[in-house]
Amino acid sequence: MSTLPLKLICIDDKNKPKEIPDDKWITYGETYTLINVQFLDIKNTMGFELDEITLDKSCFPYHYFTPDRFIPKDDEEMEQLEKSYDDLINNNES
Repeated sequence: MSTLPLKLICIDDKNKPKEIPDDKWITYGETYTLINVQFLDIKNTMGFELDEITLDKSCFPYHYFTPDRFIPKDDEEMEQLEKSYDDLINNNES
């Protein structure tokens, strides 16, 4: 059972990669909708896909946002995000 989508607040919009155009970048304090969490095998990390911004081929090699740039909007969102992480990790271990 998916807990997505959920609302996140951007807490870090610094150090934008030069490959990502300004119009596809996040803004500090803005609320975004997390629609997908992707496990990135190469870096052994997770990547966030947002409803409001699509990182397309113009952003190569970037396809996802780094999770540490966001916090859940409230406690309920935090619980949903933790469940999504657990589900994703458990699915990749099997």
